[in-house]
Amino acid sequence: MIYARLFYFEARKRNLLSQDEINWCKRVLFGAIQQSNEKFFGKRKSDSFENIIRHRRSIRKWENIKIKKEEFEQLVDAARWAPSSCNRQPWHFLLTHDKEKIEFLAKIRNQPFIKNAPSCILVLINLETYDEITKYYFAYLDARVAIQNMLLMAESMNLGACFVNFAPTKDFEFRKRQIKQKFNIPSNFEPIGIIPIGKADEIPRSPGRKDISSIIHFETF
Repeated sequence: MIYARLFYFEARKRNLLSQDEINWCKRVLFGAIQQSNEKFFGKRKSDSFENIIRHRRSIRKWENIKIKKEEFEQLVDAARWAPSSCNRQPWHFLLTHDKEKIEFLAKIRNQPFIKNAPSCILVLINLETYDEITKYYFAYLDARVAIQNMLLMAESMNLGACFVNFAPTKDFEFRKRQIKQKFNIPSNFEPIGIIPIGKADEIPRSPGRKDISSIIHFETF
């Protein structure tokens, strides 16, 4: 916490923070704004696309309610309309409600909060649709745009989700093999990430965002 506060003061000194970020830091680092005892910190003003984008959060606490087959299909329908390189549409999505499998995913990804999710979606990419040179570059890009569609659709459906990627650590290949074996996934499919999902039991406050003026440029940088 001491180091975080030092970084905050240094960033303030260099004028690197927006007012939104300053307010967020004051709340988190100094308790300037007391956290509410309520689980939910406000609802969307409307279901406009802009408000859906602004209100989306990474949810890590859920009610014990599994998502329905129809809801899963609606989420995948949103994902399949995402752009992909050369229109490959390489995505596959695997849903599990099985508690033992969800706990397995939490352990293998070393993210304990996953085990509390009532449902989990595994995001897979068919690597056979790519050539050897570009497959890992394009595969991850294609997966992420589809995942963003899915996360925004989840928000519009009042579902809470969190994208958890598979970071390329030293035991990455071993973990992927375990996942493929557990879920009977063909060898040509690459696990890209996990989306634990359900009805949110807690929605966190929005973290600070940079001012638009600090990140946009016209004609030249």
